[in-house]
Amino acid sequence: MNPAQELYNSISNEIKKVVIGKEEAKTVIFATFLVKGNILLEGVPGIAKTLLARVFARAMGLRFSRIQFTPDLMPSDILGTSIYNQGKATFEFMPGPVFSDFILADEINRAPAKTQAALLEAMEEKQVTIDNNRYDMSENFIVFATQNPLEFEGTYTLPEAQLDRFMVRIIMDYPSVDDELQVLASALTVGNFNEQLNAITPFETVALQVQDAREFVNQVVVDEKILTYVRGLMAASRTIDELLLGNSPRSGQMLLRLARAYAAVQGNSFVTPDHVRELVPLVLPHRWIIKPEAEIQQTPVESILRTLFDSVKVPE
Repeated sequence: MNPAQELYNSISNEIKKVVIGKEEAKTVIFATFLVKGNILLEGVPGIAKTLLARVFARAMGLRFSRIQFTPDLMPSDILGTSIYNQGKATFEFMPGPVFSDFILADEINRAPAKTQAALLEAMEEKQVTIDNNRYDMSENFIVFATQNPLEFEGTYTLPEAQLDRFMVRIIMDYPSVDDELQVLASALTVGNFNEQLNAITPFETVALQVQDAREFVNQVVVDEKILTYVRGLMAASRTIDELLLGNSPRSGQMLLRLARAYAAVQGNSFVTPDHVRELVPLVLPHRWIIKPEAEIQQTPVESILRTLFDSVKVPE
């Protein structure tokens, strides 16, 4: 068992104490963390989006900050601000909640674009610049954002530039029948939220284990045929009739980086076409701009994905 798979199994066993089901989401979240990506989790309220983020940070033993996005939230509420110290006659920077390891941007699409954009530099460059001073983020810095469907009242569309900073978008649906029955039954025995978190044992040596896992991920082999296949998918997305804007080379980079970690977590030492195809629906569609006529006709994303896959030959 490789270091990435071993660490994931240990973390997953802790998360299962509180979060029931959602195994695919857990795997992708952990793989994204290993390659220092950011995660956008979308779904209706009440399906454990926030709980999953909080429990993951607890199990990993990471410093955690939760930012509740609201229409009146200001950029300084996220990044911090300079306050005048009368005793020293100087301005002192007071860091905001973004200076942590695991940042939960809860209901990120309830804040206007100006506030959403405050996270752009931190998400892309792992730093923020305030008053001409640069502040570096943590080595394990990750933004885990949740959002409600756009049909909900009081939501704003995320700017394309910010969507592109999220390595994956995971659409969370209602649980299966068995999982939901288990969730309902657990309500009769479990305590409040804090008691649930206390049931999880944080890892004390997680920094060393994460480093070993990331080193293994960097050794995962990506064959030339996989590179050609991913490049073909990027190029094909730019020719699909329903799309005004397809995928950029950065999309392909993120897909390949995530595929290496995803393969490692599943116990593989090389990336296969199946790994790529499983991750494409999570990495590519949220970067598309769909033509107005396709939106009017309510063309499903699954249909566009089928067209994309059919247009590029899978390598042997």
